[in-house]
Parts: sequence; C-alpha cells; structure tokens
Amino acid sequence: MDFFEQRYYVINKRFMSYFGMWPLENSIKSKFLFYLVIFIFFTMYLPEMIKVTELGVTDIDAFIECIPPIVVIKSSMVKAFTVGFHINHFQVLLKHIEEDWRNLKDVKEMAILSEYAESGRKFTIWYTFYISFTTLLYLSLPLSPIVLNILSPLNESRKMELLFCTEYFVNEEDYFNEILFYDYAIAVLVVAVLIATDTMYMVYSEHACGIFAIVCYRLNNIGKCENKEEKYDNDFFNKPKDDNYDEIQDEKNYQELSLCVKKHKHAIEFVELLQTCYTESLITLLLLNVVGISITGVQTIINIHNWSDVFRFGFLTLGEAFHLFFLTLPGQRIIDHSAKIFEDSYDSCWYVLSSRCKRTLSLILLRSMTPCQLMAGGLYSMTLENYVSLVQTAMSYFTVLSSVR
Repeated sequence: MDFFEQRYYVINKRFMSYFGMWPLENSIKSKFLFYLVIFIFFTMYLPEMIKVTELGVTDIDAFIECIPPIVVIKSSMVKAFTVGFHINHFQVLLKHIEEDWRNLKDVKEMAILSEYAESGRKFTIWYTFYISFTTLLYLSLPLSPIVLNILSPLNESRKMELLFCTEYFVNEEDYFNEILFYDYAIAVLVVAVLIATDTMYMVYSEHACGIFAIVCYRLNNIGKCENKEEKYDNDFFNKPKDDNYDEIQDEKNYQELSLCVKKHKHAIEFVELLQTCYTESLITLLLLNVVGISITGVQTIINIHNWSDVFRFGFLTLGEAFHLFFLTLPGQRIIDHSAKIFEDSYDSCWYVLSSRCKRTLSLILLRSMTPCQLMAGGLYSMTLENYVSLVQTAMSYFTVLSSVR
C-alpha cells in the first residue's frame, strides 16, 4: 500500500490528486488535470480583468467590488503555479517524510511524529470546514433575491445578480443562468485548490516541527543520572573523574549526540527546502491578502445598508484574515520548535558528559541559537508578530480607501 494512503495523509493526497498536483504522481492523467485547472483559471481571470479595466474609469464602487474575486483567483493561481514550478522539490519533501517514518525504531519517537501528523490532519479538516463555510456565505448573494421573493414578496421580482463582475461580450440577461453556473463552478474550483495546497503546506511544516520535537526528546534523555540524589549532589563536580567516568555510557552518549546532530541537520535542511518551495508564493500571497482585506472592508462600508451584503463581505474579510493567519502560523511554529532545541540542549545533563560529548553538544547549541524560520521573498519573516503588523497595515489602507472613495 502507498505510504501516503494512511490516515494522516490520505485526505491531503486525495485533494491534491483531484487537480493533478500530487507531486509523486507523474501520469498523463495528472498532467492533463493540472493544465486543465490552469486553463480554467485563465478563462475566469481574463474576463474579470477586462471588466475591471472598463469599470476603473466609470464606476468606482463596481471597480472595488471586482477586486476581491480577482485576489482569490490570483491566490489560487499562485499556489497552483508553485506546485508546478517546484514539483521536484515537493517530491523530495514527500520522500523525506516517508523515510523519516520508516527509519523510526523508538516507540516514543513514533508517538511524537504521530502527534504532529495528527495535528496536520486536524488542521486540514478544520481549515476545509471554515473556508468552505465562508465560501458558501459568499456564494449566497445570487440566491438571496429568490429566497426574499418567497419570504417577503414585492409587486415585482427582485433583480438577480451575478456572482462576479465579468465581461464575456454577450448579453448577461440572455445568458444569465449559464454565466451564473460557470461562476459557481469556478468559485468551487478556486476554493478547492486553495484548500488542497494550503493544507499540504501545513502538513509539511508540522512534519518539520515533529523532527525538531524528536531531537528535543533525545536531548532530554542524554546523560541523565540514574540516581537522582547524585544529580543534585553538591560535591559531584569535586569528585575525581575516575569515580564518575563510565566508558560504555560515554560512548552511548556520544552516539546519541551524534545522532541528534544528524537529525537536527536533517530538520534544518527540510525547513530550508520548504523555504525554497514557498518563498516566492508567500510574498505574493501576503500582498494579495493585504489588498483583499482592505477592499472587502471597503465593500462592507459601501453596502452598510444592505444586511445581506454586510454579512457576506464581513465573513469574506474574516476569511481573508484567517487565510493570512494560516499562512503565518506554520512559520511561527517552526521558529518555536527550532528555538526549543537550544533550551533543551542548555537544560540537559551536560555536566555529566565527557569533553568530546560536550564539544558535540556545543555544535547543536551554536546552530540552534538562530532559530529556523520561513521567509517570504527572503525579506519577511512569517511570525505572528508580523501578522498583526500586516493586519494593521490592511486596516490603514482600508481607512484611506474609504476616505477617498
């Protein structure tokens, strides 16, 4: 059985395979699906851009309303292109995950990695639920006149609206149902690609955190004194070396430390490879999300007297803020887990180790003084502190747009 068919990864694999983006699947079918997705994105993106160009000089409110769908479609396109452009790197990441699992022998280490794999699975489920719920609220706008005509009928039917502002060079009233159906299909596809790629991003980062946690577990058990009273003996450092030296135990400690160094290096290389895959897309997505939050905030103000639009655009704004948070959280978790390596090295029983073991431990201490981190474009660190700054920036742009509208 395929390793990634197990419960921790099967949801992510199925999501990615539906769109031909599973890195380890190199069949003609997967390539066809991937290029089909890209083609459909362009067939929606171009009509949006044409409409935006037309409205930019005639109707500022309609122009603003066109921006959020473009931001979402562009974000999904960026994620799809990222998978296609870095397909070889993603294959290496998945092979590392499989090898890490197969090389584990210790039951506790398996439990640690299982915990983080399960965390990635839970993130996948909750993210899928939240984004799907937000999308359903956004898609409810074209259907609201039908519902209102039933619940609160007027002398004339309420005007039906399309989901997106697009230009297909046809009469929208004559082809309303066809265009609306196509808009819904595109929206579902765009959101599905976002879910598939974002959740896989979290799975990669959670695995990196799991490797760091295994290194911490090993460091916590190196050089531990069998006798707790000896550990806190005030005369321990004054005793002759021969009284405390155990050659067999020293060799065991040295081998354990050497393995810690190798695993720590492996975790760092895994994060660096993850950084290589996402550095360009992250900086693009950050900019798109800041623009999206600002614009949807303005839309909420524009439609302040229409409760259904306020409800819809308000949830869309929250969804974009949540998406930005979801992009930032893996970077913060990687920083926290890699920084803990230094803390656990410092708190270990280093004082009972031999000189060569201390020299080996110092290699881990020196490298872990600088935590690993994910950098967007090599400039912006993905931390929760910077996330707050970005949201504040988006709110500032929102205030400016509201005042000049």
